[in-house]
Amino acid sequence: MSLSNKLVQDRGENHWVAISPMKTGVYLVFLFLLGEKCLFFVQNAFSDTASNALGQSLAALNPVLCVVLSLRAEKLLFVVAALALLLAAGLAFTLFKYIRRMRKLEEKNRLIQQQEEQLRVLDSAKTQFFTNVSHEFRTPLMIILGLAEQLHSSAGVSQSNAHNKDREAIAMIQRNGESLLRLINQLLDLSKMDSGLLKANWQQGNVMAYLQYLTESFHSMAQERNIRLVFYPETECLLMDYEAGKLQAIVSNLLSNALKFTGRGGIVVMHAKTVSSVAAPRNRPNTADERPQSLQIIVQDTGKGIPTSELPHIFDRFYQVEDRSTRRGEGTGIGLAYVKELMHLLGGSIAVESTEGKGTTFTLLLPITQNAPGVQTPHQAPGAPLPAFDTRHPMSNTPDTTSITPHRTSPTLLIIEDNPDVAAYLRNLLENDYQIAWANDGRAGIDKAIDLIPDIIISDVMMPEKDGYEVCYTLKNDERTSHIPIILLTAKATRADKLTGLRTGADAYLEKPFDREELFVHLEKLVGLRVALQGRYKDANADTAGVVRLSTATQVEIPATAAPALDDLFLQKLREIITQKISDPRLDIAFLCQTLQLSNTQLLRKLKALTEQTPVQYIRSTRLAKAKELLKTSHLNISEIAYETGFNDPNYFSRMFFEEFEETPVSVRRNARQNVRRIDN
Repeated sequence: MSLSNKLVQDRGENHWVAISPMKTGVYLVFLFLLGEKCLFFVQNAFSDTASNALGQSLAALNPVLCVVLSLRAEKLLFVVAALALLLAAGLAFTLFKYIRRMRKLEEKNRLIQQQEEQLRVLDSAKTQFFTNVSHEFRTPLMIILGLAEQLHSSAGVSQSNAHNKDREAIAMIQRNGESLLRLINQLLDLSKMDSGLLKANWQQGNVMAYLQYLTESFHSMAQERNIRLVFYPETECLLMDYEAGKLQAIVSNLLSNALKFTGRGGIVVMHAKTVSSVAAPRNRPNTADERPQSLQIIVQDTGKGIPTSELPHIFDRFYQVEDRSTRRGEGTGIGLAYVKELMHLLGGSIAVESTEGKGTTFTLLLPITQNAPGVQTPHQAPGAPLPAFDTRHPMSNTPDTTSITPHRTSPTLLIIEDNPDVAAYLRNLLENDYQIAWANDGRAGIDKAIDLIPDIIISDVMMPEKDGYEVCYTLKNDERTSHIPIILLTAKATRADKLTGLRTGADAYLEKPFDREELFVHLEKLVGLRVALQGRYKDANADTAGVVRLSTATQVEIPATAAPALDDLFLQKLREIITQKISDPRLDIAFLCQTLQLSNTQLLRKLKALTEQTPVQYIRSTRLAKAKELLKTSHLNISEIAYETGFNDPNYFSRMFFEEFEETPVSVRRNARQNVRRIDN
């Protein structure tokens, strides 16, 4: 009997239970895992209950399962062994990855610790370096400033002009030495703050009187720039602890920047008042006498403002707002970073708001405490520390346009430089050979160059209003000033900077600090080039489109370019104007100035620079050149030619003709006819 028939016979109609394939599979797995003994136990357990069909089903399946077990025993052992091997391999791989990851983490931690240690060593070395360098700089500066003070005292006895110049030079040495010393001290203070070595020396007194004192030290600078400087305290007396030196550096930095970046006619206001504290002071111990108030100092200006994108970075060290290259003063980028660090040291805070074109506002908050000893009386003047920024102006006697003497034969040199000391130094170098004029920013330099028409210009690159590149480009593309040689003088000494300067039309590019002999050589060569160009342009009939050979004295050839220079176009236009009116005796300078839209001075200096002739001489030379041409090519008599070229008196015409060409009109005509006969023969 087959197994299926046996199963059918063994089941009872009243005891049939359908076993689903899923349940059967579970039973099979259970039996595979637990073996035949467990099956026997389950079968007997269910067999005790006659009504349980499950027991009967298991009893019916028992032979089948036994067969399966017997047939699959060997394979089952293999599968179990394989599974065990895979499980062991998985566990080993997982353990390997875990160990490897832990080792990587340990290696990273070790590298981080090494980097932290290296940073600590580097920071310590940096601090030591700044300290050493500062002390090394201070030693020669001490000698320089000490000797300068001695020389200044000695020169003060004499009142001669030579000694006046010596005093100016000595004062310049003192100012720049003190400026360098302040910069060194700021760098040293920053390094000390990084190391936690800089401490505040608190004193108690009337801080409003001290702020008034600091503001007054900048009044001369404000007057020089035609800026209204106002200090507005809401209370005349406020006794509190403050650190005089640190507060002085903070206020002076902010006022100096405000005055630098505010235009003429602007306003700078420092407003001081008490406000409620929002937090306890960070670096001062809390005491029972501590007041829950802060001193608020607001420094507000009506300057150019700071771009919104730059505001988050202005307190970063060595960061500078580079909107063009026109920032006033080249700076170092540590001033505001230094201010922020000092405010943190004093337990205060600083914030900034700015709108481009409207101005900038800095807000300082300092906690009000009264713990320091040595209380000053409310009206006692504070100590007399030196100003944190030098507010003296060395160029108060710098020559302006009014110092130019029209009848003086020496050439005119325009200095466009926002640093008064650099301008004074250049003036002292060159005033014996040149008439000196000065402009303190790019826009003023352009205006003064157009008005004055100097013979040569020395310009800085980094200036307010307009930078040196824009100055150079503007003047070189204006026919009134295109002929003027321009020397750019700057600390921006990269190859790209030089190429930019030369592309904008600069004739020379000198790096700061420059060698005086190099400057003299450049000036000499540029003057020589101008003389060569004068020889070229002096001939009123020179062909501006071709190669022009200059006079035999110079023997210099200037090749023509694809596009005529502005100077060539200017002279060509001038000759055309004169030629159109050449027969009119009333042709004069006024007509030329009106037609060319130039002033009398501009036309005079332009023509003098190009041809070394006055407008009257140039008109006469053009008339005579046309007369010479007519003598060679026409059959008009000499008197007719004189009238045709604008001369009322034939005798005066003959005299001027001889002075110009060193031969008479008669000889020119005779030679021309002889040449014609020679050609005909």
